[in-house]
Amino acid sequence: TTTTTVTTLNNNKLNNNNIIIELGFWSISIMSRQVLLACVFLATLLTQSCSLPPWSWDTIQTYVHCANRTGEWNEEALQVLASQPFVVFEKMHKVWAPPVNTSAEDKIVESCKLVKSINPKTDCYMYVESDWARTWYSLGQWFSNNPEHALQCPHNGSFVNTTDVEVLDKGYPPINGSTKFTYNFLAYDFSDSDARERWIERITNATKSGFVNGAFIDGNRGGFGSGIIGSCSKDKQAAWAKGLNETIYTLATRLGPNMTTISNYPTDDALKLCTGGMMERGGSIESIMQWQNKRCGLWNGPCLLDYHAQYADRSIASFKSDIANWLIGVYKYAYFGVGGGWGGDGVGACSSWLHRYPEYSKALGEPNGIANVTNSSYGLVYTRSFASGTKVFVGQYLKPDNPQRPQNKGECIFWSDGYVTGNSSQCPPPHTF
Repeated sequence: TTTTTVTTLNNNKLNNNNIIIELGFWSISIMSRQVLLACVFLATLLTQSCSLPPWSWDTIQTYVHCANRTGEWNEEALQVLASQPFVVFEKMHKVWAPPVNTSAEDKIVESCKLVKSINPKTDCYMYVESDWARTWYSLGQWFSNNPEHALQCPHNGSFVNTTDVEVLDKGYPPINGSTKFTYNFLAYDFSDSDARERWIERITNATKSGFVNGAFIDGNRGGFGSGIIGSCSKDKQAAWAKGLNETIYTLATRLGPNMTTISNYPTDDALKLCTGGMMERGGSIESIMQWQNKRCGLWNGPCLLDYHAQYADRSIASFKSDIANWLIGVYKYAYFGVGGGWGGDGVGACSSWLHRYPEYSKALGEPNGIANVTNSSYGLVYTRSFASGTKVFVGQYLKPDNPQRPQNKGECIFWSDGYVTGNSSQCPPPHTF
């Protein structure tokens, strides 16, 4: 948890002998002789802690975003989850555990409770979506039973819908004699006030449990539009997008400054409402560095970056490359995640997410400033050092072995204990930078 200063103070007014103070969505009216008390109250509001996950420069800060589709996490998995600053439980979490194919909200709350029983400081977030009303959630069941509130385009009675097929992991025993399951989902209509309210309450009800700290919001990738409204008229599309914007805004105000919302593929407009964003498919050093000075959410706090190193689980070479590039750009409240897929079954569920690489426990320390960027004979070179003595080099140190796609690029982490991540022969000695 961090403390930030709220910048939404506005319209403070003196009205006869009364002082009326309006702060965001709170308003108080007091007699002038109570000004001192009011100032104390106001100072408390202005210094409310905005909710971001725990942070430390001691080691690389990681997270887990996944679902065990067939049941609860085992003890080994729970211990890893509870060691994270935050976890996100995906849409199919425990979908095939009783009650089958419904009640994801309650199932996620239950798992968050278990994680927090081990470590109360780990933030736990519920995956939610803004496209399909998946019936794995009680909310999706409500839309199936009340289809008049679902999206109908291009005209009333024409329900926008999708079919989804899910298959058990290879080798997992059939459930009720089947290994394949087919679902049909309606779409959310954010131009419908009842739909908006139900969508918001799904999250606020979960946070009231005390075990859920916010939500990961998927579906509105790249803005407040969506592919699901393609068959709608332009007026309907505009009303839908406006409704989604209003929904996220209302959600943020109801959650207040002590809950977290993460927008996937976030735009600047989304980050005005949400406290952070996810780079689902990773990104360049420059794209990470652009986050360092961003401010996010209604309370203008620091931005959480949920960075997913796409495909880094597929080879150790990819992992080493990604983590070196990550350390060049990392800043406070930027978290690193490695995992293939978003769910799995049984004991082996989410094994790539739960895997602990040696680098995760290496001493880091605060950075000695931002990365140094220089232009060498072979292009840009990035270097950075940390308080522990750990140093990072990313760039073309050797003459390129292939002018178009060099395979000998230097991406090295020289850890303070002497351990090296990457091929040190492709990087300069650490004492030289």
